[in-house]
Amino acid sequence: MSRPSFSLADDEARALLALLPAIVTRHANDLRNHRPFVRDFVAAVHSATGRTYGPDVYRRLLAAYAPERRPSTTTLAAEKTALEQRLALVPAVAAVTGQAGEGGAPLAELLRQVVKEALAGSGRDQDGTEALLQQHRAHADYLRERLERTEAELASARETAARLVAQLQVVQSQAAFYQEQLALAQAAAAKQAQANEQLPQALQDMRQFALRAMDEVRGETRAVKENNAYLVQQLKDQEATLETFRQIAYRHGAPIPGQRNGGPVR
Repeated sequence: MSRPSFSLADDEARALLALLPAIVTRHANDLRNHRPFVRDFVAAVHSATGRTYGPDVYRRLLAAYAPERRPSTTTLAAEKTALEQRLALVPAVAAVTGQAGEGGAPLAELLRQVVKEALAGSGRDQDGTEALLQQHRAHADYLRERLERTEAELASARETAARLVAQLQVVQSQAAFYQEQLALAQAAAAKQAQANEQLPQALQDMRQFALRAMDEVRGETRAVKENNAYLVQQLKDQEATLETFRQIAYRHGAPIPGQRNGGPVR
């Protein structure tokens, strides 16, 4: 279940609206340093309601009654604490002056009166000590805001640095892998270059071997041709000799192949 929104009672809202114009006029020329305005605003809220609240409630009230003012949570908390410390001194002051019981006024009404008097007197000139204190407070506020911004920037820088470190580790891992691949490629290239250097000599050796083989084949072919020519000539000579012997045999009465005695073969 969501938390109900905070709002003032009608009489409290009217009392706060009655106090706001003076506060706005008093701090109209100081829109960068919110602390003096917040100090008077927190006191005005207490004067109207008789209570103090947390920074979230004060921020809602500012959004409703002074939206142009957006102080930090630190400033709201610090001014609330300062108001509570001032209120803690009221009973002692009342006891000394005798105002607490003589008029019969309730303590809350007395506190409101003290706060109103403090608001009414805050516009009067202050001595050098108060002015110096205000300067120190303003400087402290400036340093506190600078510190908050610096801490935020530091956190962002740390996140960025962590992200960059992770990216650097990935890049370094990739670079190592690529370096290893490059070394393997360079070794393969060197081996191929060495093989390329030996290739002309290998081709020359292959050419010489082929030429020698061709010469040997030519020699063998020439020898075969010469041997064939010799054999052909021998065959012719033998056939001629055979024919001579056949004719001599026929002249001496040798039968002619394919014929019978007494006449030709029919």
